[in-house]
Amino acid sequence: MSTCCADIPLGEDGAAHIYVDAGEGDDANTGLSPTNAFATFGAVVRRMNAWLAMCVKAPLVIHPAPGEYAEDVQFIIQSIPLDRVVVWADPADMTEITSGTLTAATAQLLTDSGASFGTSDELMGLIVEVFDPEHPDTTRQYKTIRNHVNTVIAAVGPVDPAPSAGWSYRVLTPSVNIVCQGTGLFCQNAGLLVVCPWTTAYDGNEEYAGGGPFVGFGFIRVTGAEGGSFAIRQKGGYVKWTGVVVDGASPGFAAFGGVAAAYGGFPGGDDLIYGTTETYSPNVDASLSVRTSNATGIRVDHAHLFGSPVAKGSDLSMFGGRGTFFGGAVRGAHVDVAEQSELQVFGGGVNALDAALPFTMLFAPAEAFLIREGSRAEVKDTSVQNCTGDGFIVDSDAFLRLLPTIAATGGDIGGVGVHVRNAGKAEVGSGVSFSSTGANLKAGTATSTFGALTVTTPVVDDAGASGQPGSLSVIWEV
Repeated sequence: MSTCCADIPLGEDGAAHIYVDAGEGDDANTGLSPTNAFATFGAVVRRMNAWLAMCVKAPLVIHPAPGEYAEDVQFIIQSIPLDRVVVWADPADMTEITSGTLTAATAQLLTDSGASFGTSDELMGLIVEVFDPEHPDTTRQYKTIRNHVNTVIAAVGPVDPAPSAGWSYRVLTPSVNIVCQGTGLFCQNAGLLVVCPWTTAYDGNEEYAGGGPFVGFGFIRVTGAEGGSFAIRQKGGYVKWTGVVVDGASPGFAAFGGVAAAYGGFPGGDDLIYGTTETYSPNVDASLSVRTSNATGIRVDHAHLFGSPVAKGSDLSMFGGRGTFFGGAVRGAHVDVAEQSELQVFGGGVNALDAALPFTMLFAPAEAFLIREGSRAEVKDTSVQNCTGDGFIVDSDAFLRLLPTIAATGGDIGGVGVHVRNAGKAEVGSGVSFSSTGANLKAGTATSTFGALTVTTPVVDDAGASGQPGSLSVIWEV
């Protein structure tokens, strides 16, 4: 073990480590080992900020032991880190919900013909672990569950290497549980408040998104928030949320502040802290999920959100923000794009294994997507299933660019495929159809506005500066 900044001990991985254990720890301890752990995150934050004030030039890794942490965690970083600050619970310690052996599998779908996962997506937003029992160390992967039927689980990203019959699986939830106490001012009233001091707005620079300073949270759960309190609030900074689950009746996750960037999952790379290599990452598709009955699930205000968020029973909304969602899912709610926001929605694919992973909207009680108040949205590779109202409402001088392909499912939309009103505008790709046959999106009545329109031949070529093939076929403007 070496030291950094005189008295800060470093492990063999080159990082400084702090340990916290609500059940066995004591805030009078040093926090430097599992057997000498702190009892509260409050003590961890004080130690973290003391080390950051000493300009620690190494990753700072916080290890929470399984258990309930009955405290509102004020994770306020007082100095800009020179390296990463990571709160990383061991995924091996998660609580098992159910387990079994796959009877069939593809890169996208995990099947156990003898299972009973339930038909209402009860497990949506939890984490599925899958691995070859003969080679667990090089095949074990953690994925957030996008949705499921009684015997088949779909995750937000593909299993790579692809699984096969005989592989093992476990459905898990994090065992590190921060229980919101409802203390503090409203703007600070969260089970986990994360405040980072970055002062330069995020602009997509890979120095930050990739290997530069960031804050990470891995395999934790936040529960118990009530009323108007968000379970998690992030202000500023660049934060990666990997395998983080929010449960309860409260609002779920909020990112706000003009310099905030929130990521779902960890993209891999050669990293001793995360246990990844350039070609293997067991947690690349373990992302942020919110499982609440509150109308507000994930909200981004004047910030950026990347990754594959999953929201069960609550909206995914943007208010003056920018976001890109790859392969996530929303059930029993809608996507709301408001107040000059910009949103891109795509399937979960960056390689051949991802091709069948659409962004999925399930059982929206009204419209699936609402784009309003001067906002812009580009949607591609999206599945709209069993929604009561319209597929897309484009309102109040908003703009929608709808590109192929919208995945087919029977009984997709009870209302209108795309409903443009109040100076809204929509561009619809040539592979998108709205018809009573349900070939892609289905309108419930052929007499609805645009309800029976099927587009097959492009009339507008819009290759654009990117050089991609043109796909626009019809422009609706009201």
